[in-house]
Amino acid sequence: MRLVVLVVIVCSISAAARAQESALDRQINADAKGAAVVWLPDGMSDGMFAWRVAESARVPLIFEASPPEYRDPTTALERIDLDGLTVRAALDILVAHDPRYGWEERNGVIVIRPDRLTNDPEDRLNQRVAGVQRNRLGLQDVLAGVTAAASGGISRAVSPAIDSRQFAIDAPSGTVLDILVAAARAHGRVMWSVPDAVRGTAAGEFSLGYRTFADDSGRTANTAR
Repeated sequence: MRLVVLVVIVCSISAAARAQESALDRQINADAKGAAVVWLPDGMSDGMFAWRVAESARVPLIFEASPPEYRDPTTALERIDLDGLTVRAALDILVAHDPRYGWEERNGVIVIRPDRLTNDPEDRLNQRVAGVQRNRLGLQDVLAGVTAAASGGISRAVSPAIDSRQFAIDAPSGTVLDILVAAARAHGRVMWSVPDAVRGTAAGEFSLGYRTFADDSGRTANTAR
């Protein structure tokens, strides 16, 4: 009994310390050899760099991809292993390799997006939307609400929920990005992607997706499709 109590206390202290740790100071720890490796520059635009950071450091994250540009097919790919780096160090590597991107930390959530889109009124993440106050909702609820709001109120079919976690959110009116940050912080283990790496995006369509990662206890949620 004493051993069980001791284990619970140690785990609680560890979880509390991690909660107080800055997202930027968290260390990227690969679960297996090569699990934190990315190949640049391809790993930037397809969101893999951002996913390695989110999954391996257990930090909620929002990634907006830069519009695709021509890449010389003869360009040699560079192998980067992020294992052991802090989130801040990894993000600095990203910007050094692709200056189009910038990053910021907002209430424990990492936001990576093209610098030129930060203040672009035409960018969907900057669109103004109504606030969200709910005691219980899931990521699919946020996905459906945000995509409808960003598409002029037009509701589109979304896939069945693949993450059953419910959470409370109290986000005042602001931008689409503000809502996604609030949802990511409340959920704790999700990466939002724009555009959705699976579906891509059609002209004039807002494409948003998400992936979830294991929490500190090792429980793993399914990956979004």
